[in-house]
Amino acid sequence: MSFSVVTAALVVVAAAAFLWTWRIVKYVWIKPKTLESYLRRQGLAGTPYTPLVGDIKRNVDMMMEARSKLINITDDITPRLLPLALKMFNSHGRSFFIWIGPVPAVMITNPEQIKEVFNKIYDFEKAATFPLFRLLAGGLASYKGDKWANHRRIINPAFHLEKIKNMVPAFYNCCSEVVCQWEKLVPDKETPCEVDVWPWLVNLTADVISHTAFGSSYKEGQRIFQLQGELAELVAQAFKKSYIPGLRFYPTKSNRRIKVIDREIDTILRGLVTKREKAKEAGEAVNNDLLGILLESNSEESQRNGMSVEEVMKECKLFYFAGQETTSVLLVWTMVLLSYHQDWQVKAREEVMQTLGGNNTKPDIDSLSNLKVMTMIFNEVLRLYPPVAQLKRAVNKEMKLGELTLPSGVQVYIPTALVHRDPELWGDDAAEFNPERFRDGLSKATKNQVSFFPFGWGPRICIGQSFALLEAKMAMALILQRFSFELSPSYVHAPQTVMTTHMIYLTHTQISNYLSYIYISSSSDTSAVAVAAVVVAVTVLIWKGLNLAWFRPKKHEAYLKKRGLSGTPFTFLVGDALREASMVEQAKTRPISLNDDYTPRVMPMILQTVKDHGETCYMWMGPTASVIVTKPEHIKEVLNRVNDFPKPPVHPVVELFATGVALYSGEKWSKHRKIINPSFHLEKLKIMIPAFHESCIEIISKWERLVREQGSSAEIDVWPYLEDVTSDAISRTAFGSSYEEGKRIFELQEEQGRRLVKALEMAFIPGVRFLPTKNNMRMKQIDREVKSRLGEIIKKRQRAMEAGEAPKNDLLGILLESYSGDHGMSTKDVIEECRLFNFAGQETTADLLVWTMIMLSHHQKWQDQARQEILQVIGKSNKPNFDALSRLKIMSMILNEVLRLYPPGILLGRTIEKETKLDEDVILPGGAQIVIPTLMVHRDPELWGEDVHEFKPERFADGIAKATKNQVSFLPFGWGPRFCPGQNFALMEAKMALVLILRRFSFELSPSYIHAPHTVLTLHPQFGAPLIFHMLQDHIKDISPHAILHQDSQTLKTTKQMEILVSSLAIAAVLWWIWRTVEWVWIKPKMLESFLRSQGLVGTRYTPLVGDMRRNFSMLNEARSKPMKPTDDLISIVMPYSFHMLNTYGKTFFTWLGPVPSITIMNPQLIKEVYNKVHDFPKTHTFPLVALIADGLANADGHKWAKHRKIINPAFHFEKIKNMVPTFQKSCSEVVFEWEKLVSDKWTSCEVDVWPWIVNLTGDVISRTAFGSSYKEGQRIFILQGELAKLIMQAQGKNYIPGYRHFPTRNNRRIKTIVREIQVILKGIISNREKARDAGEAPSDDLLGLLLESNLAQATGNGLTTEEILEECKLFYFAGQETTSVLLAWTMVLLSQHQDWQARAREEVIQVFGDREPDIEGINQLKVMTMIIYEVLRLYPPLIQMNRAIHKEIKLGDLTLPAGVQVNMPVLLIHRDTKLWGDDAAEFKPERFKDGISKATKNQVCFLPFGWGPRICIGQNFALLEAKIALALILRRFSFELSPSYVHAPYTVITIHPHFGAHLILHKL
Repeated sequence: MSFSVVTAALVVVAAAAFLWTWRIVKYVWIKPKTLESYLRRQGLAGTPYTPLVGDIKRNVDMMMEARSKLINITDDITPRLLPLALKMFNSHGRSFFIWIGPVPAVMITNPEQIKEVFNKIYDFEKAATFPLFRLLAGGLASYKGDKWANHRRIINPAFHLEKIKNMVPAFYNCCSEVVCQWEKLVPDKETPCEVDVWPWLVNLTADVISHTAFGSSYKEGQRIFQLQGELAELVAQAFKKSYIPGLRFYPTKSNRRIKVIDREIDTILRGLVTKREKAKEAGEAVNNDLLGILLESNSEESQRNGMSVEEVMKECKLFYFAGQETTSVLLVWTMVLLSYHQDWQVKAREEVMQTLGGNNTKPDIDSLSNLKVMTMIFNEVLRLYPPVAQLKRAVNKEMKLGELTLPSGVQVYIPTALVHRDPELWGDDAAEFNPERFRDGLSKATKNQVSFFPFGWGPRICIGQSFALLEAKMAMALILQRFSFELSPSYVHAPQTVMTTHMIYLTHTQISNYLSYIYISSSSDTSAVAVAAVVVAVTVLIWKGLNLAWFRPKKHEAYLKKRGLSGTPFTFLVGDALREASMVEQAKTRPISLNDDYTPRVMPMILQTVKDHGETCYMWMGPTASVIVTKPEHIKEVLNRVNDFPKPPVHPVVELFATGVALYSGEKWSKHRKIINPSFHLEKLKIMIPAFHESCIEIISKWERLVREQGSSAEIDVWPYLEDVTSDAISRTAFGSSYEEGKRIFELQEEQGRRLVKALEMAFIPGVRFLPTKNNMRMKQIDREVKSRLGEIIKKRQRAMEAGEAPKNDLLGILLESYSGDHGMSTKDVIEECRLFNFAGQETTADLLVWTMIMLSHHQKWQDQARQEILQVIGKSNKPNFDALSRLKIMSMILNEVLRLYPPGILLGRTIEKETKLDEDVILPGGAQIVIPTLMVHRDPELWGEDVHEFKPERFADGIAKATKNQVSFLPFGWGPRFCPGQNFALMEAKMALVLILRRFSFELSPSYIHAPHTVLTLHPQFGAPLIFHMLQDHIKDISPHAILHQDSQTLKTTKQMEILVSSLAIAAVLWWIWRTVEWVWIKPKMLESFLRSQGLVGTRYTPLVGDMRRNFSMLNEARSKPMKPTDDLISIVMPYSFHMLNTYGKTFFTWLGPVPSITIMNPQLIKEVYNKVHDFPKTHTFPLVALIADGLANADGHKWAKHRKIINPAFHFEKIKNMVPTFQKSCSEVVFEWEKLVSDKWTSCEVDVWPWIVNLTGDVISRTAFGSSYKEGQRIFILQGELAKLIMQAQGKNYIPGYRHFPTRNNRRIKTIVREIQVILKGIISNREKARDAGEAPSDDLLGLLLESNLAQATGNGLTTEEILEECKLFYFAGQETTSVLLAWTMVLLSQHQDWQARAREEVIQVFGDREPDIEGINQLKVMTMIIYEVLRLYPPLIQMNRAIHKEIKLGDLTLPAGVQVNMPVLLIHRDTKLWGDDAAEFKPERFKDGISKATKNQVCFLPFGWGPRICIGQNFALLEAKIALALILRRFSFELSPSYVHAPYTVITIHPHFGAHLILHKL
């Protein structure tokens, strides 16, 4: 019987597998090939079928290639929208087929066939779209058959002409708001202003659809539009990979985000629907808009004539999307085309003025209907830029279409964009903008053919077309009444389809790396598997290393040589890095004068390579080929084609310095640039002029004071001053803060820049950034501090913005404003942009100013000419304004010449992701880089003339274009779409500074000046810029000096000789690593296991790598899942594995902590020996994460422990603790007082979870007594340390995985965040105490005072470093709170169970103290309480076990223990050992301690709540005294018992916590 069942099951499985395989093969191959054969027999031409993917990938690749090329506004956009269809149309005629995955798509462009398809809506139904599209445009647009007819019937009334008439006032109000906003941007008729109209039009159309169709404001629906915009982009990206079966179900980041967005939209819409339904019930809502009509139909749903709520929501989503998208696209392309065709703009304006009148005339539907010219324009725009590039229909049965017979299973595609631009249908000018063609209406223009269908055609024509056109007319009428407009020079024509035809400039192609995984079946010999896995991993690692360091570079070298390029030979791994470093060092030893070319000093290798190999050549930056490009036409090509030549990937080390918009590529760059751009518009710069003036004036005042002090002249090194002034300017203008507030950030960023240059010198060595070098550790520390400080500035601004006290129109305001939407920036993005602009905003202008002053010092003639121009244009004492600064022509010439000779960045880099043609002769391989040596281009005699190295500002007299002969040869701020957005900011700030300087001083070079241009990311004067300043006698003093701190940022760069890594050493290192790994994972543990068993010890068998940790945690989770009574023994819950081992092997055994054997001992004599020999049995450091919460004294060993203990001991002397009693009383009394409020009357009761109250109480005590702060001040530390403890306990379960704590898991990232935040808070507390101590206002004899006092002795080696103080603070914050809180909580729980002992303790307290406050003498008389506390510590010790390490072979009793094992003392097991404590060891019997600990333990070492021996807890007396005072005050005021809701669940979070709190019923006495 069993045989037959198994056989039947196998047959069913085999049949199912065969059926599934057959269906897959049929879907992927047989059906497509059958359809292809059928279509070809019909005489149709088409592309050959590619299994599964069809033509999707080919089409996407062609689209990406087309979009990488810049086009003019007059060019055909079809190659960007439908590249494959266009190619097939040109080669195969009007009808052909292509492949959408495995489905053939028959393209038709014949008007008769199109008409037939649109008319026969039941024969040619809506094609099943890509499933994700339905999330955006489901509803009416996707339905077919009766369902479509029913929905169309319901919705139609909302778009009747009479309804649309009623919407005109709403159109007018929404459009007027936008026009008013634009009028504010353009202050007067004579002043133009650049505006990106696209986001304004998107908001406008969204506002209209919200008001008119859904009765809500744009603000209410704003989130929906943001989400739908993001969703459209994600769906468009997903469609590119739609040929992969089931890809949308994969849990990718994009798919998860799509689901989140869809859920959020549903939630918002449901709220909107619910709100309207309530309003309708209350009689407050209209029913004649779209939403009202939809909900009205919902009431008919029971008769199946209406819509369900889900259908209503789908229609809402469709109309929110389509109602906004279609009109915004129409409006934006209309404005673009009218900007280009000014004649038609004039005609349209004249018609508007003639028909509607002046600016104040309010258009109505009749006047709008009379706008014939505008109607012609809109029709022409819709023809050239249709909202949807193509339409499709499905063929579900064999159908005749003209002369064609189409089989079931194909789709019919109508390429709207192609038909609308077909010369045979529209004439030879089909690609031109000619609204005249629609003068006599659509019929005449189309010759009565179906060749114009921007909104579809036939019965399924877009229901909202009249709505869209009327809205567009209203908007354009109001715009044309108020404004004329033209294209900005920064406009880039780049139509792109994101559902509709958008103005999105950039696209971003992601190249996925597909990894192969090897699955190894588990076997009995797990070790062999582990070794095999390691060998495979190392082999892959070696191969990848060799490929990176040798094979790939040599392949690129051969490729480049084959293409006719010449360059330096490749050196293994390092490339030209060592040669370049050596040449730079040699160059710096040679002195140069101001007239010399300094290019050999800063970029000798590139210069030499170009000399040896020509204008276009290559060199090696590590293992990466860098093609040097110096020809202007090549440079133009590279900088224009931002998709083909993106920014190089950011080296991870650079991320520690700054990323932001300067280093991003693709869509992320586009988004950030769009957000940031408004900060640097001309109008914004005008507003910044006063801040520039204020920053510069302070420096001028300082220099005046210095000159006066020394007579008529003084030598001043201007470089640090100029760094300060530019820092102050960027702080004030972009971040709304003073330089003082951001001073530390600039200092840190400057240091980070120096360290970055140093780190990049070694960047070619794989993994060097992970080494714990001093430079690497300091860079990470700086990174954390900069982010922390910027985070504080951001939080401060956010609070001010919320309170309405801060501007939103500077850079930081704009960044934070964008943060509110999904299309904006995250907090991390904002911080990165702030870091970038803090650096770039300061560095660029400081460099420009210092080199300008040096050059003017050397060329006095130009200094005099600049001064004369300033006095002539601005005057001696007038405050410079924007217009005046803009008129300084000589100054502009000087600045341009300085930027030519001393550009801020001496080179630009771009990367090549795929094989790319630079021109007909130069083809570059993917994976190489392009280097544009800006400095060499700027000093090229062929481009600038023989006087190229001379300072001649007159070359810019007629502007940059004339100076460069219209070539791309002047690149101080980059060029093309990625030029620096802040260049006008830098130039205007520089002009302001120079105006104020030149009006007050003349200056010349000091004899001590040494000319040494030096690259620290930007070009610095290496030895500063000492100049001799002379006060001009006739200037007018109009400045009041302001005192600010001076920052001397002069630093010298130190360089080291780099070592060459050769392959033999790399392989030797890898083999050594393999050996160490195998030894650690297998050989050493097995040797130790053999050694221990030879000693007669018993224990578990070793499991490679994991040891017993997985078994331990599995048993622990199982134990915790079972309910427990307060009377049950907690060992089986808290230490189930140790309990199991005790029962199996006895009191001495070994287990495995990963690959480390841990010997458990319970013999008091052995325990005593271990605790006494502190140097032979030091602390363990098996689990590094524990050190994050409790390092310092608790984990220190040897001399370090002795030193720390000596320093800290005085804080816990008995005399000090006596002085703490009043603080104990105050903290405890506050808690008792709060409890009394909860239990308002005597003899009444109240349930209270005492656990959080006790945690706060002990936190307050440790804060006040040891750190001189209140609990409120340290509250955040306690919260963070509690969370940290839980995360560390979770991570301990994966401790066996090597390096797991370094994995970027969510928990590990959170742990690092918490640690950083704790350090920041503690530094603040320490800083406050230091200030108070210096002012004589703080004690120096508490713990923190003693620690800081010791810090003063740190220089002699006797004190603690700042880092050590931080660790001790963390330890005592944690231990000082944790130990006492668990002791108090378990004491109250046990006294609630044992009312007799509670009564005895209360009687004792009242007898000793009566009504007076507890004091130290009375506390020492509380014998019963002492017994109770000891018994609680025995049953619930703070730590359940303690470990010690063995670093050398050592005797322990009769055992000889080898180095590498650990000794474990299970405190909880020892405290409950019946042989040591009697048969009642598990019971609560405080009387066992009535004669003290010695009698209770029979003088054995078996009571270890605070450890034992020299390392006994330093704070035990502190904890016991605090607990006694708290209990004394509680027992006098309350009696308490367990609440019925109390759940007994001891739970280890470092110490033993009550997992679900400690719910007690308090009775007020």
